[in-house]
Amino acid sequence: MDSSNTTTRTSRRALLAVFLTASCSFIGATVSTELASREISTIARAIADDAVPSVEALAEARYSLKRVGASVRRASGGPPAIVDRAELPAARSRVEQAFARYLALPMYNEVEGEMATDAKERLRLVWRATDEALASQAGRPVAGAHARSLVDDLENADRALDRLIEFNTAYARGYAREVDRLHRRSRLIAIALDVLSVGLTVVAALLAWRALRVRTRRDAERAVELEQFAGRVAHDLRNPIATIGLSLSMVEETTAAEPRARKAVERMQRSVARSAQIIDGLLAFARAGARPEPSARADLDEVIGGALDEAGGAAKDVEIALAADGERGLVAACDPGLLASAVANLVQNAIKYMGDSKERRVTVRTSRIGSCVRVEVEDTGPGLPAGLGVSVFEPFVRAPGSAQPGIGLGLATVKRVVETHGGRVGVISVERGARFWFELPLAQ
Repeated sequence: MDSSNTTTRTSRRALLAVFLTASCSFIGATVSTELASREISTIARAIADDAVPSVEALAEARYSLKRVGASVRRASGGPPAIVDRAELPAARSRVEQAFARYLALPMYNEVEGEMATDAKERLRLVWRATDEALASQAGRPVAGAHARSLVDDLENADRALDRLIEFNTAYARGYAREVDRLHRRSRLIAIALDVLSVGLTVVAALLAWRALRVRTRRDAERAVELEQFAGRVAHDLRNPIATIGLSLSMVEETTAAEPRARKAVERMQRSVARSAQIIDGLLAFARAGARPEPSARADLDEVIGGALDEAGGAAKDVEIALAADGERGLVAACDPGLLASAVANLVQNAIKYMGDSKERRVTVRTSRIGSCVRVEVEDTGPGLPAGLGVSVFEPFVRAPGSAQPGIGLGLATVKRVVETHGGRVGVISVERGARFWFELPLAQ
């Protein structure tokens, strides 16, 4: 097994694993933040809708209760002396309203419920004592055991309300600590996942760079090997094939009177021509990768006209009409010989694969697109097989089941010529046939 292929597959698996882990890390950070946000929102609602209103209502009730106490304390010290009949009812009403607002709020647990019940009972005792004081004769002092009982009831109710305030305040403080804890935990998790994601991104970049370097080196090695192979084969076989062709021409003259021998010679000549075609294709493919001259210029009208003239005989034999169309006077930044090879390959390819189509036409169009010139060769043949697409431009790729002669280097040569000169190639399936195109920079 090729070690470079093994390395590439391993890198791909590692890269996929890194990307999956990084994706999970990002998702985990988002989920963690969302969960923490929900918990904080729940706690914030509990503070805003329960703890704070409870403390406010209880504080108001306690303040108003102190006003009740003030209404029955007329002396600076000792037991109450006279009940203020004007102040007491209003203060009592404020206590009852504030405590009712507190009771309407949710209780945290049974402990708070018991504390609230105790405070309610303490207040009931205060109201009973104040009612008795109000029922006494106006201006008469409240003294003795009755006075001490009233003082005790007020103090007990005050302590009960204070305990409830402290209870709700403690819950609010606990909520605040929980919010802080959730915030710190969420921040630490986010930082950890961000660091992990950055680390995985760096690892992914390194793996991608490594895989790209391996692929680039492998492609470069294969390209060099292919060029060397093509050039060597073409160089070694071109002269012998030419000698064989010349010899067959001489034999043909001597066998003109013998039909069977003449047919055999003709078959050998076709085989030699076919071999020469293969060799020329290999040589053109090898030479297509050469660095072009910076000052290269090619007149498209001349190149296309020459290509159509050259292919005219073959097209006439199979009843195919050739035509040129589009913008005239365009000059491409390309070697004229290589551009002629590219156009000729596309035209000959269209003729070769016309098949049995009723409409038999090949059209070469030229147009200007921005700073480039576009050449399209459209035919009315059967078109490309499904799934072949731009892979048809790769070396030794041929249509499945094709009976036409060739080794799959014609379109690969076009691609090498065009890309070497800074252009690009493509193919489009049209309603009838296919449209091969390439673009090259316009000459300055």
